[in-house]
Amino acid sequence: MSNFLDDNLNQSVFFDINYLEVLGSNTFEYCLYHLLENDEIVSDFYARYKNKNVGRKAYPPALLLRVIFYSYYRGHTSSRVIERLCKTDLKFIALAAGRQPHFTTIANFVSSNCEAMGHLFHKVLLICDQSGLIGKEHFAIDGCKLPTNSSKQWSGTHKELRKKSDKLKEAAKKIIDKHLSNDSDKGSGHASQMISSRLSIL
Repeated sequence: MSNFLDDNLNQSVFFDINYLEVLGSNTFEYCLYHLLENDEIVSDFYARYKNKNVGRKAYPPALLLRVIFYSYYRGHTSSRVIERLCKTDLKFIALAAGRQPHFTTIANFVSSNCEAMGHLFHKVLLICDQSGLIGKEHFAIDGCKLPTNSSKQWSGTHKELRKKSDKLKEAAKKIIDKHLSNDSDKGSGHASQMISSRLSIL
């Protein structure tokens, strides 16, 4: 009989991993982590929290921003999908520091901070684009495609640079609007199911 290595998927294992090492270096996700570690960049988000001495601990805004912005980079604009990826995708698990935020937490954060998120995501796109970290082929944001090696375009005139910046700003707004729309559509269905379920019990 042939001699094979064990091939059993029905087993539990422990991984010895470092979350920062999972992000790699010179990658979009590492740049994202590094940028959002800057207190000045995310200070507006932290100022909204009033649970210093009371209430349960909240998810740090930087953590939620990391997984949300990375999901945009990967083409996902749904809080339910982000919740699932924080449980199943190693890069998301690393960016979430092993936490698993519920989709309602993510959706509420986006709807409460959409304008500030738009400004911040624009900054993230600008910096990552200048560093050549936006995709190998295309980074498509709801129809706004940013071409390969787009960082080379930053050597143009002031007018050209402004045009590129405006395009990134438009892309940031579009993807956040798409996220809000997706959550609203799915949220309505979820609420209807809950109401129907409760009525059936009564």
